[in-house]
Amino acid sequence: MVFIDLEKAYDKVPREVLWWVLEKSRVHLRYIKVIKDMYDGVVTSVRTAGGYMAEFPIRIGLHQGSALSPYLFTIVVDEIHLPVSVTPYLLSLCIVHAPSSTVIWTANRGTPVSESSKPSLTVDGLAIAAEPGHVVWSNPKLSSKVAALGLLDTGNLILVDQRNVSLWQSFDYPTDILVLGQRLLVGKSLVSWRSTDDL
Repeated sequence: MVFIDLEKAYDKVPREVLWWVLEKSRVHLRYIKVIKDMYDGVVTSVRTAGGYMAEFPIRIGLHQGSALSPYLFTIVVDEIHLPVSVTPYLLSLCIVHAPSSTVIWTANRGTPVSESSKPSLTVDGLAIAAEPGHVVWSNPKLSSKVAALGLLDTGNLILVDQRNVSLWQSFDYPTDILVLGQRLLVGKSLVSWRSTDDL
C-alpha cells in the first residue's frame, strides 16, 4: 500500500522528468516536440479584487484541464520505483514523495513481506499481516480508538480519533529521511536503506 498525494503531485511533475519518461516510454520524438511546445513559455496571472496581477511563468507541473495531462501523469507515476525491487519481497506500507519518487517513510522496512501481505486499518490502528494471525508490523497501543487515517500535505501519515485528535503520526518514526516540518526527536535515529554493497 503506497500513499501519494495525487492532487499535489499533479502540480509538481518536473518537466525534465516528464521529457525523460516520454523518451523512455518510446514516444515518437515528433510527439515529444509537440508536447514540449505546449509547455514552452507558459505564463499565468492571478485575478484579485483590484484586477489582474503581473504574469509569471509556470515551469513545473501539468496543464490543468488538458485532455492530455491525465495520460502524461499516468506514465510518470508508472515510473515510480521503490528501492526494493531487487528482492522477491515488497514493502507493504510506505509514503512516497511524488516529485522526487523518494520513499520518505515505511512501516515495516526491517521486516519485508510478500506480495500477499494485507495491511489493515481498525479501531486499534494500522497493522500489516504476512498471513492470517501473523502481524509483522503495527502501530503502538493508542490512548483511544481510531476513527480515521489521514495523509497531510507534509507527507505525515496520521491516525486520529473521533474528535480529530492525533493519536499516532509517521513523523514520530522517521526511517532514513527527514522532510520539511519533520523533527528528529531525542532518542530517535535515521538508518539508511540496506544496499547490495553492504557487507
